[in-house]
Amino acid sequence: MKLQDYATISAGTLTSRLKEDEAGTTYKLYDNQDFNRDSFEVSKGSGIPKYYTLANDSSKELVKPGEVVISLTAQKAAVVQDATETYYLLTFNFCKVKLNEKLDARYFVYWFNHSNEARRQIHRDVQTATQIKKISINSLRNLEINFPPIEEQQRVGNVFELFYKKRLLESKKNKLQEQYLLAQLLN
Repeated sequence: MKLQDYATISAGTLTSRLKEDEAGTTYKLYDNQDFNRDSFEVSKGSGIPKYYTLANDSSKELVKPGEVVISLTAQKAAVVQDATETYYLLTFNFCKVKLNEKLDARYFVYWFNHSNEARRQIHRDVQTATQIKKISINSLRNLEINFPPIEEQQRVGNVFELFYKKRLLESKKNKLQEQYLLAQLLN
């Protein structure tokens, strides 16, 4: 079965096409730093968040915690984690994957990022016409996906999420230990 049979995939918005309006609603731009956080990757630096106040009738793609996003350039998926924002404004480097009830979000992220089935198809479909490798929305929709029953998906997805959370925490711990050791040596 194709992914489009189980999910709706929506492209992010090109920021130059956004219609700003001070009387509208303000959204935080979902960026690479947010994606790295949601992927349990150690973030390199702290960028300044960007916000847009958009007219309510402005065409935009929004994501909220619990939804799946795919970085089209990194060809990786993540579940939006941060609950400090109600909605994020999704940019053109990302797409939103709205799964139906037959697919668990965390399992989908595991499948997309780690399964041989998905990685082989993604590698085949990545557009290399420019220097930036990018997968198209159409290629994503046409990915062939096989999956176990929902209970097994939830179990696999939770195990992988816990593994990556643990890995991130260990990395942060090591960084703090290094900083402490360096501070002790310099005193």
